[in-house]
Amino acid sequence: MDWHCINFTRGSPQETQAADLVLALEDAYDSAGEPAAAEVFLSRGAVGDYAFYLSPEAASMAPGVLQRFHAVMCDPPADLHRCTPMRL
Repeated sequence: MDWHCINFTRGSPQETQAADLVLALEDAYDSAGEPAAAEVFLSRGAVGDYAFYLSPEAASMAPGVLQRFHAVMCDPPADLHRCTPMRL
């Protein structure tokens, strides 16, 4: 299983969808029975851009969310310790 990333660019029309993404992830987490290994991290860029990183377990519980928000497969962030873990 792979990590997935959903990127948002500051000021883009897509940025307003970030709140929808969080709600969709929370719904998927609840529907999946709150899997303990499902983790989502938020990484903020220097110019206001940000990305949500979904662990393989989080990605597997939310295939519809991945498609809806155009997630891409990626490596886990090298600086995971600097990312903000999200509470689902």
